[in-house]
Amino acid sequence: MADPAAEYLSRQKYRVTTLAVTTTPRAWQQNMSWADGNPWTKPALGLHPELVEQAHREVGLMLDLMSEAHFIGEIGLDGSPQHASSLDLQRRVFREIVLRAGALGGRVLSIHSRRAATQVLDEIETCPTRGGVLAVLHWFSGSASEFARAISLGCWFSVNGSMLSSARSRSMIEAIPRDVLLIESDAPLRGGKGDLRSTLSRLSELLGLPSSEIEAATDANATRLLSCAALA
Repeated sequence: MADPAAEYLSRQKYRVTTLAVTTTPRAWQQNMSWADGNPWTKPALGLHPELVEQAHREVGLMLDLMSEAHFIGEIGLDGSPQHASSLDLQRRVFREIVLRAGALGGRVLSIHSRRAATQVLDEIETCPTRGGVLAVLHWFSGSASEFARAISLGCWFSVNGSMLSSARSRSMIEAIPRDVLLIESDAPLRGGKGDLRSTLSRLSELLGLPSSEIEAATDANATRLLSCAALA
């Protein structure tokens, strides 16, 4: 964001509760400062997989700060060609974070899984204390079998407007259980600030349900997610 501090204030102005993910743990404390006194923005502590190769020395800081942060993200794995060379390192880092989340009694995790859905699900499944870990798969683009596996593991899904332009994603979105569906903007890279009303409207058309019903469902899900974090 060109002016992150202003974005935090805008969430308060428009009364939109927003989970603001971070790219490295060093950025989280600044985000916490911007969010101070603002109940509408929830900063998440993250180490983005695209940056793991450059910022892997911050893993220790990440693990230490996790005792203070109940929202964790963005984390995960990226197997796309430009990041595939660091996939083993990404996986070790991701495993440490998931294990730490479980050891702390559970955390809400916003997870990136581009071209690495199976590996992400393997790490979630093998976490020995994953009962308290709420995994939210951001912009999930795995196969049908990976999607079914994610459902069986209790994963949630956050959907943005750009996903609705893909026939494959639309087919998957239709099958997401309504009680684990969330909406996201994925700002700033793809949707700018993101028009959540437009996303709701397009979801309504896709699912053949009134927009008010989709809004009520995603709002209730977000409230449950925030409650889980509050209890962690």
